[in-house]
Amino acid sequence: MKVNTNNTNGTTAFAGDKKVGRSLLSGPENKLKQWLIPKIPQKVETYHLTMGTLLWSAVNVATAFYARNDLAMLWVVSLMIVLQYLKDLLDGELGRQRDTGLVKWGFYMDHFLDFVFLCSLVFVGYMISPAGVAAWYFALLVILGSFMVNSFLSFGATMNSKYTITGSARRRCGWCSFLSIRLSLSSGQHILTCSSP
Repeated sequence: MKVNTNNTNGTTAFAGDKKVGRSLLSGPENKLKQWLIPKIPQKVETYHLTMGTLLWSAVNVATAFYARNDLAMLWVVSLMIVLQYLKDLLDGELGRQRDTGLVKWGFYMDHFLDFVFLCSLVFVGYMISPAGVAAWYFALLVILGSFMVNSFLSFGATMNSKYTITGSARRRCGWCSFLSIRLSLSSGQHILTCSSP
């Protein structure tokens, strides 16, 4: 699906709020989104949902200290992943349906806070890992951060939202989405929790 980004004056319009491509779970995600959006109270705006990531991230960081001694606390982290997924699914659509007008702010903050949330997950991993692997977590953060920076630079250069990390993955494998990645992370946490003594 090609997004038309030309204004009437010949300049390129911002297209960061346009979704490009489909994943295996796009159909069910769209149905869930259309079912949930009308249930969100009028007092809750898109920016409230977007800023909820700060709360989920703070809960992850706090939980990491407890998970170090009790891996069952990773269930709280899994709940934060589900809440982050729902927030990501709903905030942009809520803004479009209510015509909030925070398109560029929403694009920037949503992706920036996704990185903050990602950092909180890496911190959880660092806190529950055995001694001597801190350098690996630093390397992981650098690599994941590089993908996000690449996403922004590619989008800035092309004004085409398909050049995100998941968009690139979709072009290669066709079925990959953030939901697939989140489900994989959550499944890994559950396996770790259930297999620990």
